Amino acid sequence: VISLSTKDIREVFELSYDFDMLAIKYAMASDDKDAFITALADNISLCQSHLKKGEIDKWGDASDDFHLAFYTFANNTRLESAAYRLRAQLTLIYAMCKIEIRKHEQIQRYHDDIYEYLKAGDMENARQALHSHINEDLSLAIEYMVEEK
Repeated sequence: VISLSTKDIREVFELSYDFDMLAIKYAMASDDKDAFITALADNISLCQSHLKKGEIDKWGDASDDFHLAFYTFANNTRLESAAYRLRAQLTLIYAMCKIEIRKHEQIQRYHDDIYEYLKAGDMENARQALHSHINEDLSLAIEYMVEEK
């Protein structure tokens, strides 16, 4: 049995946000910026298709790929490696708390917004959207853990 404290959950979400922002910064500054934006657009289209069809499990996998694209295009193997280890913990928390099941449409709206801001080169609004996304998920995870006790 895995037991996570509120502090554990908070640390995972906060570090996830920091890693995502660092990866986005690297991806947006890279020569592969256009390919990065295209990959995000393709992911958004796929995720929206899964939602329309009610394919929530497929949507969940594709939704996670949205964040993983940040690391693919960051072109930093050490950041990518550290992020994958952290995302394994985040995936566990999501599964335990059933966050994606409870709010998949809201998560998709955040992803859509982040993509639109990045496409427009608006890093500040992309940062704010990602921060809101992560903080909302953190709040839900903590709320769920408190309810389960």
